[in-house]
Amino acid sequence: MPVSDPWFEVYKVAPETFAIYEPHQAEETISYLIVGTKQAVIFDTGMGIGSISKVTRQLTAKPVVVLNSHTHNDHVGGNSEFMFVYGMDTDFTRKNARGSRADAQAEIAPDQICGNLPAGFNRKTYMTKPWKISRSAQDGFTINLGGRKLEIIATPGHTPDSIALIDRANGLLFTGDTYYPAPIWLYRPETDIGRAGAASENGAGRAQHSRGAAGRAAETRGCDSGSARGKGRRQGGGNGQGYAHL
Repeated sequence: MPVSDPWFEVYKVAPETFAIYEPHQAEETISYLIVGTKQAVIFDTGMGIGSISKVTRQLTAKPVVVLNSHTHNDHVGGNSEFMFVYGMDTDFTRKNARGSRADAQAEIAPDQICGNLPAGFNRKTYMTKPWKISRSAQDGFTINLGGRKLEIIATPGHTPDSIALIDRANGLLFTGDTYYPAPIWLYRPETDIGRAGAASENGAGRAQHSRGAAGRAAETRGCDSGSARGKGRRQGGGNGQGYAHL
């Protein structure tokens, strides 16, 4: 689907459900805009290199609230562009809401970018901007979008605040970095490998109570940065943000 900012590509993956892909950076982040009759959720806000809120305004006129699959910098970069942000009730979430410059700067190293950065982007000042948690959420929390409900499944392991998001009525499961159809690097200090494996099983088990199980990720074109992270992400079709059609 065409959008005005070439930093992004948009794919309609289900009715009123859009994958917003950032193909020009090695993380290849994919955020999801999930629209109801009264409001919409943006599940992750990407790198914050291009303005994801401008993209969402082109896709829906309804108010958009933020929910993050977890709070690594490449998933919360656009949080500050939105008025309302749900946050999991963890110290890790609260710490990351303060923003970060070092992690963000590492993402724009020469070997991490392919293609052109957005017009007006300032490498020197780029950072993950601080954002405010409007309301805390927890496992089982439900967001009513109007004619569509989304339920949080806590999946700690990749990070303490990792979640999946299930739309039971429409048979959709959004997995964040909890599930990859390819290798994922689990090397961060906050990662608990044992819990990550258990979280994947828990999320899959709870999702099966909705409708069967079949995996699918958004089909995207990869970044040709050549970095190890970029290659690993490309095998999975983008940074973690797969979804399953159940």
